[in-house]
Amino acid sequence: MSKSEIVSKFILDFLNGLKTNKNGMVKYNAMLDAWHDEKVQSELSELIANVNTTLKKKKTPYQLFSMRRRTELKETGELKVGVSTIQIKTEWDEMEEMERLDWEEQAKATGWERPVAKPKSRHENPYLRFCKEHRTQVRGENPELKMTDIAKILGRMWRELDDERKAAYKSGYERDQNDE
Repeated sequence: MSKSEIVSKFILDFLNGLKTNKNGMVKYNAMLDAWHDEKVQSELSELIANVNTTLKKKKTPYQLFSMRRRTELKETGELKVGVSTIQIKTEWDEMEEMERLDWEEQAKATGWERPVAKPKSRHENPYLRFCKEHRTQVRGENPELKMTDIAKILGRMWRELDDERKAAYKSGYERDQNDE
C-alpha cells in the first residue's frame, strides 16, 4: 500500500466511526471536534511517521551526496537550479575513492546495494555474427527501410546462404566456444 492509500484508509475509518443522526448524516462541527481530538491527531501523526520509515526509498551514494550538497548550497545562498546540479555532479566526479566509499556506507544503511554487473553474452551465435557483418551493407543499400524490414532482409539472406558459407560461421562459433 502506498502512503496516500494508508492515510486515506485511516481517514475513511475515522469517518466511518463517527456517530450519525437519524438521517445518516454527521454534523460538521461534531466531525471537526472529533478530527481535532488529541488522540486522533496523535494516531495520525504516528501512522504517518511509521509509513515514512517503512516506505523509505533506498538512496544511492550520489543521491545522498547530492541532497547534502543542495542543503549546504541552500544554506549559503549559492543554490542556483541548473548551475548547482552541474556543480554537484562535477564535485562527485572529482571525488576521491575513499570519500565515495563513505557515501556508499551511508547508502547501504538505507538498503541500497551495489548493482551487480550482468555478465556479457560470451559469443554470438552464427546467425547474429552474420547479421552483424552484413547489417551496415543492407542499411546502406536501403536507407529508407525500418530496422524490422532490414532484419527481414538479413533473415532471408541467411536462409539463402549456401551450406558452405554457413558452415564457416558455425565453425567460427564453435571455435570461440572451445577457446574458453
